Amino acid sequence: MYGLVASWRFPGSQSLGQWLDALPWLVEGGVCAVICATTRDYSVVASAIERRAHAAQAGQSDLHTIQVDSGADLASPLVACLAPFEIDAFGARLRIADALAQALDPSTPTLFLLRVVGENRLEEWESLSDFADVYRKRHAGSPLTVIVLATQPVHSIKPQFDFRQGWPEGIDLWSDGLAIRDRWAGYRYLRTAWEAAGSLAIAEDLEQRVRDLPLGDDESLENHFNNHAQERFDTANLAKPVWTQLTSTYGYRHPRPQSKEWARQPALWWTPPHSIGERLAPWACRAALLEQRELECIHWKLRHELICEPLAQDLFALCQQGEALIRTRIFRTGLRQSPSEEACKLLKLFQESKNSNTVYPLNHPAPPHDAWAFASLGEVINAASERLPSPFWDLLLLRNSVGHGHFVGWKHVTTLIDFMRVVQ
Repeated sequence: MYGLVASWRFPGSQSLGQWLDALPWLVEGGVCAVICATTRDYSVVASAIERRAHAAQAGQSDLHTIQVDSGADLASPLVACLAPFEIDAFGARLRIADALAQALDPSTPTLFLLRVVGENRLEEWESLSDFADVYRKRHAGSPLTVIVLATQPVHSIKPQFDFRQGWPEGIDLWSDGLAIRDRWAGYRYLRTAWEAAGSLAIAEDLEQRVRDLPLGDDESLENHFNNHAQERFDTANLAKPVWTQLTSTYGYRHPRPQSKEWARQPALWWTPPHSIGERLAPWACRAALLEQRELECIHWKLRHELICEPLAQDLFALCQQGEALIRTRIFRTGLRQSPSEEACKLLKLFQESKNSNTVYPLNHPAPPHDAWAFASLGEVINAASERLPSPFWDLLLLRNSVGHGHFVGWKHVTTLIDFMRVVQ
């Protein structure tokens, strides 16, 4: 998206990678399921699986992949797998197994990617699973390997890998020499992925809306996100009293309601990177805030969900690095006053091991030994003997804003970039 290439990592990525690394198409075959958010994700996920499978197969014989479709209005899973070889699926299982073994080229292993469009009956999945077991026992030298792509958990198929909500890896906003337009593209990529709650399909929809925004136009970006959230809310077909009750009581680690109405809305919930427990999707929180602007009591948690946390984490970490650079410069050039009484008090508490929030290992090579280590950054800047550039103060204000959970936007990115230019 936005001209950038990123790898998306899903909850099931590592486990599926391990499953593919075992080369089941060379050993004893197997059937697994990859659960996607929508059928629109199939092409991207299938391509990624093919690349990963061929990488695992490197140095071995060639790997042949076949993509077939199954569903309520299409062939059953077993029929779909047999159709490319024109094998009748309604005969005896052993005869079908023999026919498939003869059709498969033993010198070129085959991997089936079975895309489910609509729903299949339970007995149809059991039929595929049973056939795979019969085939494995009868033709161990010609393994049958099937990866099912579905939008719902598939009965009787194990293992299953969750690819419904993920997160892009490798988006770079901070490297030296990176063009400002590339930073803007990376910023929109992260904001879009967060707003979409890690859904590939939703992220692609949002990208279509904001792809051509002028550089730095955060206001239009926010407006597009608002319109998208309102549209998704309007099409969710949820009873407004139920929606209002949920959003008005939503808090940290709020459990997902167990009613059938909410069970039909899995996209409303996600577990973002480095989070504990499920949370409401950012676009859902945005829609709730737009619908209930007058209810100030619900704003705190819902508003927090709109913060792109990976971006905020990057900013805060870089602010900490920046603070270390500022303090180093100031202590090199000298201070024109003594530390405050409060800083001296904090040093004394630390030395007496009474400051439970500031703890260093006994074997740490350089624990704090003077009160300036406990002075706020603002106090240190005020005590500097030289006049410091304005980006130093801007970094202090940026760190405080991010640390207190305020909105993180493009302005924060450019503020940090300006600071980086000053200290280089």
